Amino acid sequence: MDYYQRTQYGFALMTPTLLVAFPFLIVGILSENPGFIGIGVFFLFVCTLFYKMVVTVGAGEIEIRFGIGLIKKKIRLEEVLDARPVRNRWWYGWGIRYFPGGFLYNISGLDAVELQMRRRPRYRIGTDDPVGLTGAVQARINGD
Repeated sequence: MDYYQRTQYGFALMTPTLLVAFPFLIVGILSENPGFIGIGVFFLFVCTLFYKMVVTVGAGEIEIRFGIGLIKKKIRLEEVLDARPVRNRWWYGWGIRYFPGGFLYNISGLDAVELQMRRRPRYRIGTDDPVGLTGAVQARINGD
């Protein structure tokens, strides 16, 4: 059973990616250049992988899924000690990346929820609902 689910769309990531993909596709098709077509298809594939991020807090885990679901991360709630809202530095960026002290999963914006883990580095999950996600995680780790 899911206790919390939130979907965010990565418009700031997808807009420039599509603006790169379509010219390559158009030029490639018009000039019959398979290299340009391949580059355009590659950027469209990247869009399918990262156009959205879905965060689900279930009974035993937090799941983060990007795009069509090929890229995902599961975090067992029993490993989470605490959750708190944080604000990322702008240079931490978007996507899946390392930040000082842990790993960031973010599709848009600067708000996130930081998970303090028992034995692992910290995780930050980007969200446009930091209060709701923090509350859902806190409720699950406290057994509510």
